[in-house]
Amino acid sequence: IPSSDAHTGRTMTRSVVQEHMKKLSSHCAKMVLELDSNVGRIRQLNEEKQAIVREFAEAREYHDEILGKYEAMFKKMCIKQDEEIGRMNADKDEMRRQIKERDGIVRQLLDAVEKLETALKAMTKVAEDAVMSKRQVRE
Repeated sequence: IPSSDAHTGRTMTRSVVQEHMKKLSSHCAKMVLELDSNVGRIRQLNEEKQAIVREFAEAREYHDEILGKYEAMFKKMCIKQDEEIGRMNADKDEMRRQIKERDGIVRQLLDAVEKLETALKAMTKVAEDAVMSKRQVRE
């Protein structure tokens, strides 16, 4: 039974339609095989991606653990260094205080030496005057 093609005005026989159907069926079967192959490849890629994500997560976890340890060590080092600097500053302050104290003592000693020198000069003058008086009395 011929069928008519409205667009081309051709008539198709049943055998031609069946042949087209076979070709379409074969083409569809190839496409299904190709799709199945692609689905398999996509699944494989997805599994690889998941493995990479797991590796990344493990590496990130390890990185965070190591980073946490180094941050803790760094904080401890900073605290120790701060304490050491505090002790050094306290030592410097104590040294400054001792230097000022010693400077005060040195000034007192210099004042005392100056007073002794003044007293010694006065005593020397008195002694010289006494010696001069005795000479004048003898003469």
